[in-house]
Amino acid sequence: GTKLILTVDNGISAVEEAKLIRSLGMDLVVTDHHRVGDEIPDCCAVVDAHRKECKTAFRDWCGVGIAFKLICALEDESLQVRKVLNDIPGSIRRGFNSESGDISSLFKGGKADELLEKYADIVSTGTIGDVVSLTGENRSIVVRGLEKLNSKKNVNPGVSALIDAAGVRPPYSAHSVAFGVVPKLNAVGRLTNARAAVELLLSEGEEAAKKNAGEIIGFNDSRRIHGDRIEEDIDRYIEKNPGCLSRRVLIFSGEGWHGGLIGIVAARLCEKYGKPCLVITYDEENAKGSGRSIEGFSLFECIIHCSSLLTHFGGHPMAAGFSLKKENLDDFSEAVQAYAATVEMPFSELEIDCELSPDMISLNFLNEVSLLEPFGQDNPQPVFSLTDVVLDSVRFVGKEKNHASLSFRGIPTPVMKFRICEDQFPFKIGDRLSLAVTLSKNEYNGVTSVSVLAKEIRFSSIKDEKYMRSMRGYDWFTRGDKLDRRQIEFITPDRACISAVYKFIRANGGWKHGIEALCARLNDDGSHICRIMLAVDVLDELGILIKKGEIIMLPVKSEKAELENSTILKKLSEQVNYD
Repeated sequence: GTKLILTVDNGISAVEEAKLIRSLGMDLVVTDHHRVGDEIPDCCAVVDAHRKECKTAFRDWCGVGIAFKLICALEDESLQVRKVLNDIPGSIRRGFNSESGDISSLFKGGKADELLEKYADIVSTGTIGDVVSLTGENRSIVVRGLEKLNSKKNVNPGVSALIDAAGVRPPYSAHSVAFGVVPKLNAVGRLTNARAAVELLLSEGEEAAKKNAGEIIGFNDSRRIHGDRIEEDIDRYIEKNPGCLSRRVLIFSGEGWHGGLIGIVAARLCEKYGKPCLVITYDEENAKGSGRSIEGFSLFECIIHCSSLLTHFGGHPMAAGFSLKKENLDDFSEAVQAYAATVEMPFSELEIDCELSPDMISLNFLNEVSLLEPFGQDNPQPVFSLTDVVLDSVRFVGKEKNHASLSFRGIPTPVMKFRICEDQFPFKIGDRLSLAVTLSKNEYNGVTSVSVLAKEIRFSSIKDEKYMRSMRGYDWFTRGDKLDRRQIEFITPDRACISAVYKFIRANGGWKHGIEALCARLNDDGSHICRIMLAVDVLDELGILIKKGEIIMLPVKSEKAELENSTILKKLSEQVNYD
């Protein structure tokens, strides 16, 4: 008996499904924000601002933003949904304000303004959560949504209850919504169907909303457990196959991983390793993947290049999803790497807006920075550098003691570094460090203070450009790329280097703080990190040390070994001689 199917945030690539729907006598309206392929689905209307025919000045709505625009088009002056869809094409043109895309005429007074006031809390939450550009109309949407949330007037009962259940404290910002609310709401659809999330947003009354919010939190706890299992599987794979990290695009696959969580895992791995990452789950016949990228490498273009091996795909430059037959997994992986070899792979960069002197950290300065909010994609929260500061003390806080509260000489407030436990902390009291930090307001018991969050902490002695160039040399060698004599000489560790690495690790009873910290402790500025990494690989190969991921251990029983027996050193020497 279904007469109409209306999609939200999907359908732009559903060409075959659209044909089936039409053959069954049903109408289909697609609303989507993903990039348009070569063929548009044959249906009543395809509402996607990335269509070539669309003339609107602004195109970067997310799925809920597109749905909101359709509502603007379909509701009359009394805000009642029209009973018929006869005027869909004209309505959509009016709803998108395609003549100019002018924000002021759309969101100041009139029907659209009333609709935005009605739905701003929901539309802004989705806009923040989908990490679309917070410029143009999206900025207007989020500003209004945050105003509504902070005023607590006519807020959707489900959204309000979820904020309370998640423990998010006012004042609410795009950041607190992105990290405190959105993951909980998304967890439902990732683990099962989204019915529980729909019921939350349709809750009538505080009690029903509170009950539904509690269920959402339960889903989020389960999501975290399932996601951790996938990451643990990948960590074990990396430990056994460390060379995989040298690939231009990181690709990990596993049987039976939860398909709704692979995108989250891909995002974390992309951030951790600074490379585009694809995570794929498969069963006996089919595979499903999700990917995240870094600035400068279009994952969508990469997927299009490999599309002949896929059954479905979609996305945009920074993220993509796809499906394929399990039998094509190896060919697909090779095709991805082959495409990546044809482009100049960028480094993952954390952009610093300006250097900050410690005495600038104050509420007055933060109030000025806050004028730039809301922060998000294309309007990121400013990142400041604090250079060459001396670590005075550190204590680990939180229920699991996995957050570090750091005190630095001359900095008036503690600096927080989240998700790092004592065993992982590579720094010592007295180290000279450089920090990349963000500033925010912390309100507790009526007292407002400045909160400083460290996004990255580096040894001041490490020079980024030299470090990254040397790291790329390691990738070249471990991937088996053809290198010239100059490159080989640059990356090859000599006997003195290998000896220094071994003596330091032996003196410390092993090493668990990663190669960058090892490089700093060996008084290298990052220029020779490739040599140090290859030195560790040689010592591991010969059984003099045992390398497991970033952990380097001493063997129970040490035996003598000759460096001349190292296949790594032989390979380097052979390439020099060949050249």
